[in-house]
Amino acid sequence: MTRKSRRKFTPAFKAQVALEAVKENHTMAELAMRFEIAPAQIGQWKKQLAENAAGVFEGTPTASSAMPGGHDPEKLFAEIGRLKMENDLLKKQSDERGTKRHAIATVQEGSIMERCQALDLARAASTISPKEKAR
Repeated sequence: MTRKSRRKFTPAFKAQVALEAVKENHTMAELAMRFEIAPAQIGQWKKQLAENAAGVFEGTPTASSAMPGGHDPEKLFAEIGRLKMENDLLKKQSDERGTKRHAIATVQEGSIMERCQALDLARAASTISPKEKAR
C-alpha cells in the first residue's frame, strides 16, 4: 500500500481560503470541494486568521508618532526651523540690498555662527564696521 505524500500549502493560499471562509459567501463544504481540502482544515485556518488578525496591525506607527519613510518628526521640525532661518536671512539680504554682514547683524534668529553658515561667510568676517552700521 502506497502512502500519499502530505500536501503543503503556502501562507498565501491559506490566507485566501481563510478569507473566503470569513466572508461566508459559501458553506464550508462548498469551499472544501472547491479547494479540495477538508472542511476541518478550513475551520482551523479561519480560526488562526481570527486569532492573529490583530498582529497585522501591531507595530504600525500612528500618524502622530511617525511619518512615512521612517522620518523622525523632531528632526524634521528642527530642519524646517533651520531652513526658515536661512530663508529669512536671504530675504533680509535681498530686501535691503546690503551685505551679508548686514543681514547677519539685523536678523535676530539663530546664533551668529548659524547665520554665518547659512550665508557662507566666515565667522570672523561677520562683524560690522561703524561705517557699515551708518548705512
